Amino acid sequence: MRLYRDTILPLLALCVLLVTACCKDAPEETPVTIPLSASQIILPKSASVETVTMKMGESEMEDWDYMLTPDVDWLQVTRKGSDVVLTAQENNDSQDRHTTVQLLLGHRAGRIQVTQSAADMTLSTDLKEISLTAMGGESVVRVESNSSAWAVRTEGGADWLSVSSVPEKGLLLIRATHNTTQEERSAKVILGYEGKEAQEVTVTQAAPLLFFEPFKDDTKELVYRDLIDFEEGRGFVFTFMQIGSKDGFMGSPDVLSFKTTSDLLPQISYFRAVDYDNIYESARVTVETDEMPKEDHPFVQYLLAQGYTKRYDHHEDDVHLVSPDGYFSVRAAYSRQDDNFYFDFTPEYRQDGPLPTFETLPMGPEGMLDRVDKKEVKFPDIDKWETETLKSEQLFVQKANTDPSRPDDVYMALYKTAEGTPEDMRWYTFYFSYPPRNINPGDKIQSVSESKLVFRDKSKILFIIDKKTLKFKTTKEFSDLLKANGYEYHGIAPSLGMRYQNAEKGMEVYVMMADFKGVVDGDDTVMAVLYYKKMAPATRSLTSARVPEAAAVATGVRASDSFLFNRH
Repeated sequence: MRLYRDTILPLLALCVLLVTACCKDAPEETPVTIPLSASQIILPKSASVETVTMKMGESEMEDWDYMLTPDVDWLQVTRKGSDVVLTAQENNDSQDRHTTVQLLLGHRAGRIQVTQSAADMTLSTDLKEISLTAMGGESVVRVESNSSAWAVRTEGGADWLSVSSVPEKGLLLIRATHNTTQEERSAKVILGYEGKEAQEVTVTQAAPLLFFEPFKDDTKELVYRDLIDFEEGRGFVFTFMQIGSKDGFMGSPDVLSFKTTSDLLPQISYFRAVDYDNIYESARVTVETDEMPKEDHPFVQYLLAQGYTKRYDHHEDDVHLVSPDGYFSVRAAYSRQDDNFYFDFTPEYRQDGPLPTFETLPMGPEGMLDRVDKKEVKFPDIDKWETETLKSEQLFVQKANTDPSRPDDVYMALYKTAEGTPEDMRWYTFYFSYPPRNINPGDKIQSVSESKLVFRDKSKILFIIDKKTLKFKTTKEFSDLLKANGYEYHGIAPSLGMRYQNAEKGMEVYVMMADFKGVVDGDDTVMAVLYYKKMAPATRSLTSARVPEAAAVATGVRASDSFLFNRH
């Protein structure tokens, strides 16, 4: 039938034209209209079937055909006896659609006009809620609709919000200005058509962060992309990056800076030296002020409210804080180079996991601490007590050689302990005379100034941060053990190590490392040292009040170059 319609019919039409041209005097044949039960059909938007009857005998319909004008694929035409069956697919478009069925039967013709009603307009968005930072920004919303006749508007009063749309592409762009209200704000973007509101998108913009803490991560490797994502995620703007180098005496660090949402704290910068062995060296939070921030500064009060504690060296005019988890130590400072004040957040070195320690705090054999700073107990007494009573082996004795009138004075002595003793060695330092420096301990001369316990197994006391530089830090477990025995952390004493004080007992404990190479045999010549000494009266009066324990400082402590030069 298609061959007939597409090929034979045009040829017949051409022949008719030729015959007409040759026989101008022949009378024209008037087309006969096929009688139909309906010439106009309106179909619903859903898939449907409609029948139109041709009022003719079936014998006259053998050579029937049809044409669709315009040709569409949503309508199928078939014949069943004398009925013309119209089968329409569902109309998902928002507009009515039309076509004309032209029936052909010899010299007879018929026409059926078909209209299918439009579908209801649909409108949906891929986002119902949008969150934007306080610094402002934009978000793209995708709109799905069966029409491009939708419109958009913002809720009344939301002058901080603007929208633009491209209905033909189904796109909606929402923009927010910088939030300077100090409060979170929200508004609705409303989409609709023909006066009907069909969809709402709620836009919420965060309030500016007035106070904040720097980025922190439990890993020691800093991925700059993570840092940038973190700061941009809370509305800060990445403004500057410097890649450091190893050139020069100290080289230069990597620097990443961000503009914040706070007028009081307008900038935060991160500093990380090349090959640094912690997440970063410091984070500087710039302060908008003309004087050094003190304890009453709003940011200091904010940190204290977050659980930060005052460090052992804190003063109301000299801010030093420690974060609740021990991650940061914080101090107020001034930069001459930038001529501004800032808070310096220094990340603490953190051990990778739990480490073993002693069940009880090692304090040496009974009576050892009683012999410290006791003028009646001299070097010969210590030597006899160690070798005869405790069965220790004398490994090393160093003479003071500082006073010609006292050639036998001893500066230090080292003993290998008996088997089964917690410490591997005990090390004593003695008071000695030094006339060139006007040092005269009087009747204390040659009594014990400090007694030290030496451990080959360093892991029970400290963990190593950098094996090349031998930086170390007291383990959390051992620090907790010291605290349980009344020793509070009091910072780092140059060349002495990490200091813990027990004001009630008037004793100080120092944790350090020392290199015994050339003095003792073995590969593990760098050992942990725990030693006790009496607190000096001035120190004791200043630190008699108990203070919260602070985590060890971030820089760590370095082991001494050698045992012989480790004079304390």
